[in-house]
Amino acid sequence: MAKRVLITGASSGMGRDMAQFFAARDWQVAATMRNPDRDAAGLNGINSYALDVTDTESIAAAVAQVEADFGGIDVLVNNAGVGNLGPVEGASPAQVQQQADVNLLGPIHMIRAVLPGMRAAGAGTIINITSIGGRITMPHNALYHAMKWGLEGLTEAMAYELNPFGIRMKSVAPGGVKTDFAGRSLTRANSEMDPEYARQNQAFVTRALGRSEGWSEPEVVSKVVWDAATDGTDQIRYLAGADAVAMNEMRQSSTDEAWVQMMKTNFGI
Repeated sequence: MAKRVLITGASSGMGRDMAQFFAARDWQVAATMRNPDRDAAGLNGINSYALDVTDTESIAAAVAQVEADFGGIDVLVNNAGVGNLGPVEGASPAQVQQQADVNLLGPIHMIRAVLPGMRAAGAGTIINITSIGGRITMPHNALYHAMKWGLEGLTEAMAYELNPFGIRMKSVAPGGVKTDFAGRSLTRANSEMDPEYARQNQAFVTRALGRSEGWSEPEVVSKVVWDAATDGTDQIRYLAGADAVAMNEMRQSSTDEAWVQMMKTNFGI
Protein backbone atom coordinates (compact mmCIF):
# COMPACT_ATOMS: atom_id res chain seq x y z
CA MET A 1 0.00 0.00 0.00
CA ALA A 2 1.24 3.47 -0.87
CA LYS A 3 2.53 5.53 2.02
CA ARG A 4 0.55 8.63 3.01
CA VAL A 5 1.92 12.09 3.85
CA LEU A 6 0.24 15.31 4.96
CA ILE A 7 2.20 18.51 4.27
CA THR A 8 1.23 21.93 5.63
CA GLY A 9 1.97 25.16 3.80
CA ALA A 10 1.96 23.43 0.40
CA SER A 11 0.63 26.35 -1.65
CA SER A 12 4.10 27.51 -2.70
CA GLY A 13 7.82 27.25 -2.13
CA MET A 14 9.24 24.33 -0.20
CA GLY A 15 5.87 22.83 0.71
CA ARG A 16 4.70 22.71 -2.89
CA ASP A 17 7.99 21.15 -3.99
CA MET A 18 7.74 18.54 -1.21
CA ALA A 19 4.23 17.60 -2.33
CA GLN A 20 5.41 17.06 -5.89
CA PHE A 21 8.55 15.22 -4.75
CA PHE A 22 6.60 12.68 -2.68
CA ALA A 23 3.89 12.29 -5.32
CA ALA A 24 6.54 11.51 -7.96
CA ARG A 25 7.59 8.60 -5.75
CA ASP A 26 4.08 7.15 -5.63
CA TRP A 27 3.05 8.42 -2.22
CA GLN A 28 -0.48 9.57 -1.48
CA VAL A 29 -0.03 13.27 -0.75
CA ALA A 30 -2.34 15.59 1.15
CA ALA A 31 -1.18 19.09 0.21
CA THR A 32 -2.76 21.47 2.69
CA MET A 33 -3.08 25.24 2.40
CA ARG A 34 -5.44 28.02 3.42
CA ASN A 35 -6.93 28.57 -0.05
CA PRO A 36 -6.76 25.44 -2.22
CA ASP A 37 -9.29 26.86 -4.71
CA ARG A 38 -6.76 29.56 -5.51
CA ASP A 39 -3.39 27.91 -4.84
CA ALA A 40 -3.71 24.22 -5.73
CA ALA A 41 -3.61 24.76 -9.50
CA GLY A 42 -0.89 22.66 -11.10
CA LEU A 43 -0.70 20.08 -8.31
CA ASN A 44 -1.84 17.37 -10.69
CA GLY A 45 -2.74 14.05 -9.09
CA ILE A 46 -2.28 15.48 -5.60
CA ASN A 47 -5.14 15.84 -3.14
CA SER A 48 -5.41 19.37 -1.75
CA TYR A 49 -7.19 20.35 1.46
CA ALA A 50 -8.10 23.62 3.16
CA LEU A 51 -6.16 23.94 6.40
CA ASP A 52 -5.18 26.95 8.48
CA VAL A 53 -2.59 26.01 11.11
CA THR A 54 -3.74 28.90 13.32
CA ASP A 55 -7.28 27.46 13.56
CA THR A 56 -7.72 24.27 15.60
CA GLU A 57 -11.15 23.57 14.10
CA SER A 58 -9.66 23.81 10.60
CA ILE A 59 -6.86 21.44 11.65
CA ALA A 60 -9.27 18.88 13.10
CA ALA A 61 -11.51 18.95 10.03
CA ALA A 62 -8.65 18.61 7.56
CA VAL A 63 -6.91 15.79 9.44
CA ALA A 64 -10.19 13.89 9.78
CA GLN A 65 -10.87 14.25 6.06
CA VAL A 66 -7.37 13.11 5.06
CA GLU A 67 -7.61 10.11 7.35
CA ALA A 68 -10.99 9.22 5.86
CA ASP A 69 -9.73 9.63 2.29
CA PHE A 70 -6.38 7.88 2.73
CA GLY A 71 -7.19 5.46 5.55
CA GLY A 72 -4.54 7.05 7.78
CA ILE A 73 -1.48 9.30 7.84
CA ASP A 74 2.01 7.79 7.90
CA VAL A 75 4.01 11.03 7.84
CA LEU A 76 3.19 14.59 8.93
CA VAL A 77 5.41 17.37 7.61
CA ASN A 78 4.93 20.61 9.54
CA ASN A 79 6.19 23.00 6.88
CA ALA A 80 3.98 26.11 7.15
CA GLY A 81 5.94 29.07 8.48
CA VAL A 82 6.33 32.84 8.44
CA GLY A 83 9.27 35.13 9.07
CA ASN A 84 9.55 38.44 10.88
CA LEU A 85 12.38 40.87 10.27
CA GLY A 86 13.22 43.69 12.62
CA PRO A 87 13.74 44.49 16.31
CA VAL A 88 11.49 42.83 18.87
CA GLU A 89 10.59 46.25 20.30
CA GLY A 90 9.30 47.30 16.90
CA ALA A 91 7.03 44.29 16.36
CA SER A 92 3.31 44.77 16.78
CA PRO A 93 1.38 42.51 19.17
CA ALA A 94 -0.26 40.94 16.10
CA GLN A 95 3.14 40.14 14.58
CA VAL A 96 4.34 38.55 17.82
CA GLN A 97 1.18 36.46 18.02
CA GLN A 98 1.46 35.41 14.37
CA GLN A 99 4.98 34.14 14.90
CA ALA A 100 3.81 32.00 17.80
CA ASP A 101 0.60 30.83 16.12
CA VAL A 102 2.14 29.75 12.81
CA ASN A 103 5.68 28.71 13.68
CA LEU A 104 5.21 26.98 17.04
CA LEU A 105 1.62 26.54 18.16
CA GLY A 106 0.48 25.47 14.69
CA PRO A 107 2.87 22.49 14.60
CA ILE A 108 1.90 21.55 18.15
CA HIS A 109 -1.79 21.47 17.25
CA MET A 110 -1.05 19.53 14.05
CA ILE A 111 0.92 16.93 16.00
CA ARG A 112 -1.86 16.57 18.56
CA ALA A 113 -4.38 16.04 15.76
CA VAL A 114 -2.50 13.20 14.02
CA LEU A 115 -1.29 11.39 17.13
CA PRO A 116 -4.44 9.36 17.91
CA GLY A 117 -4.32 7.75 14.47
CA MET A 118 -0.58 7.15 14.61
CA ARG A 119 -0.75 5.64 18.09
CA ALA A 120 -3.56 3.33 16.96
CA ALA A 121 -1.44 2.25 13.99
CA GLY A 122 1.66 1.81 16.16
CA ALA A 123 3.74 3.76 13.63
CA GLY A 124 4.30 7.20 12.18
CA THR A 125 6.84 9.91 11.51
CA ILE A 126 6.46 13.60 12.34
CA ILE A 127 8.86 15.99 10.63
CA ASN A 128 9.08 19.60 11.78
CA ILE A 129 10.62 21.99 9.28
CA THR A 130 12.63 24.27 11.51
CA SER A 131 15.52 26.34 10.13
CA ILE A 132 19.22 26.83 10.60
CA GLY A 133 17.70 29.76 12.49
CA GLY A 134 16.61 27.18 15.06
CA ARG A 135 20.27 26.48 15.86
CA ILE A 136 22.03 29.82 15.32
CA THR A 137 21.03 33.46 15.71
CA MET A 138 21.35 36.55 13.53
CA PRO A 139 20.38 40.19 14.09
CA HIS A 140 16.76 41.26 13.68
CA ASN A 141 15.38 37.73 13.61
CA ALA A 142 14.77 37.24 17.32
CA LEU A 143 11.06 36.39 17.15
CA TYR A 144 11.64 33.88 14.35
CA HIS A 145 14.57 32.36 16.24
CA ALA A 146 12.50 32.06 19.41
CA MET A 147 9.86 29.98 17.64
CA LYS A 148 12.26 27.84 15.61
CA TRP A 149 14.48 27.13 18.62
CA GLY A 150 11.31 26.17 20.48
CA LEU A 151 10.30 23.83 17.66
CA GLU A 152 13.70 22.14 17.79
CA GLY A 153 13.28 21.59 21.53
CA LEU A 154 9.75 20.30 21.06
CA THR A 155 10.96 17.78 18.49
CA GLU A 156 13.66 16.32 20.71
CA ALA A 157 11.55 16.25 23.85
CA MET A 158 8.57 14.61 22.15
CA ALA A 159 10.81 11.81 20.89
CA TYR A 160 10.89 10.56 24.49
CA GLU A 161 7.10 10.48 24.63
CA LEU A 162 6.40 8.96 21.23
CA ASN A 163 9.16 6.47 20.46
CA PRO A 164 7.51 3.81 22.68
CA PHE A 165 4.46 4.04 20.35
CA GLY A 166 6.58 3.46 17.24
CA ILE A 167 6.38 7.15 16.28
CA ARG A 168 9.52 9.01 15.24
CA MET A 169 10.08 12.74 15.76
CA LYS A 170 12.43 14.54 13.38
CA SER A 171 13.42 18.08 12.45
CA VAL A 172 14.80 19.33 9.15
CA ALA A 173 16.70 22.62 9.29
CA PRO A 174 17.15 24.34 5.91
CA GLY A 175 19.49 27.23 5.29
CA GLY A 176 18.60 29.80 2.66
CA VAL A 177 16.19 28.49 0.03
CA LYS A 178 15.34 30.09 -3.32
CA THR A 179 11.62 30.67 -2.74
CA ASP A 180 9.42 33.73 -2.22
CA PHE A 181 9.60 33.31 1.57
CA ALA A 182 11.29 36.70 1.99
CA GLY A 183 8.37 38.32 0.16
CA ARG A 184 5.13 36.41 0.57
CA SER A 185 5.88 34.95 4.01
CA LEU A 186 7.86 37.73 5.69
CA THR A 187 6.49 40.51 7.88
CA ARG A 188 8.59 43.44 9.00
CA ALA A 189 8.74 44.98 12.44
CA ASN A 190 9.18 48.74 12.74
CA SER A 191 12.92 49.39 12.56
CA GLU A 192 12.51 53.13 11.98
CA MET A 193 11.66 53.85 15.62
CA ASP A 194 15.35 54.38 16.35
CA PRO A 195 18.26 55.24 14.00
CA GLU A 196 20.39 52.41 15.39
CA TYR A 197 17.63 49.87 14.73
CA ALA A 198 17.26 51.24 11.20
CA ARG A 199 20.99 50.92 10.55
CA GLN A 200 21.09 47.35 11.84
CA ASN A 201 18.07 46.39 9.75
CA GLN A 202 19.53 47.81 6.56
CA ALA A 203 22.79 45.98 7.21
CA PHE A 204 20.96 42.69 7.56
CA VAL A 205 18.87 43.22 4.43
CA THR A 206 21.96 44.13 2.41
CA ARG A 207 24.38 41.51 3.72
CA ALA A 208 22.04 38.55 4.30
CA LEU A 209 18.82 38.80 2.30
CA GLY A 210 20.68 40.46 -0.57
CA ARG A 211 23.07 37.53 -1.02
CA SER A 212 21.21 34.46 -2.23
CA GLU A 213 23.91 32.95 -4.41
CA GLY A 214 24.67 30.26 -1.80
CA TRP A 215 21.04 29.35 -1.17
CA SER A 216 19.57 25.96 -2.11
CA GLU A 217 16.89 25.08 -4.60
CA PRO A 218 13.69 23.77 -2.94
CA GLU A 219 14.30 20.20 -4.14
CA VAL A 220 17.43 20.05 -1.94
CA VAL A 221 15.16 20.42 1.09
CA SER A 222 12.59 17.99 -0.32
CA LYS A 223 15.29 15.32 -0.69
CA VAL A 224 16.33 15.72 2.96
CA VAL A 225 12.68 15.56 4.08
CA TRP A 226 12.27 12.42 1.99
CA ASP A 227 15.34 10.89 3.65
CA ALA A 228 13.98 11.76 7.10
CA ALA A 229 10.63 10.19 6.23
CA THR A 230 12.05 6.97 4.79
CA ASP A 231 15.41 6.17 6.39
CA GLY A 232 13.80 4.16 9.21
CA THR A 233 16.26 5.48 11.80
CA ASP A 234 15.85 7.28 15.10
CA GLN A 235 17.98 10.21 13.89
CA ILE A 236 16.28 13.36 15.12
CA ARG A 237 18.01 16.30 13.43
CA TYR A 238 18.79 16.84 9.74
CA LEU A 239 20.38 19.79 7.94
CA ALA A 240 19.35 20.84 4.43
CA GLY A 241 21.70 22.86 2.25
CA ALA A 242 25.44 23.46 2.14
CA ASP A 243 25.05 26.83 3.88
CA ALA A 244 23.11 25.23 6.73
CA VAL A 245 25.85 22.63 7.20
CA ALA A 246 28.57 25.30 7.15
CA MET A 247 26.78 27.62 9.59
CA ASN A 248 26.00 24.75 11.94
CA GLU A 249 29.66 23.69 11.98
CA MET A 250 30.76 27.26 12.68
CA ARG A 251 28.26 27.58 15.53
CA GLN A 252 29.22 24.25 17.06
CA SER A 253 32.90 25.24 17.07
CA SER A 254 32.25 28.68 18.63
CA THR A 255 31.51 29.85 22.12
CA ASP A 256 28.36 31.92 22.59
CA GLU A 257 30.46 35.04 23.00
CA ALA A 258 32.60 34.34 19.92
CA TRP A 259 29.52 33.72 17.78
CA VAL A 260 27.81 36.93 18.88
CA GLN A 261 30.98 38.93 18.31
CA MET A 262 31.38 37.45 14.83
CA MET A 263 27.80 38.35 13.93
CA LYS A 264 28.23 41.86 15.31
CA THR A 265 31.34 42.29 13.19
CA ASN A 266 29.68 40.87 10.06
CA PHE A 267 26.73 43.22 10.37
CA GLY A 268 28.61 46.26 11.60
CA ILE A 269 27.03 46.37 15.03
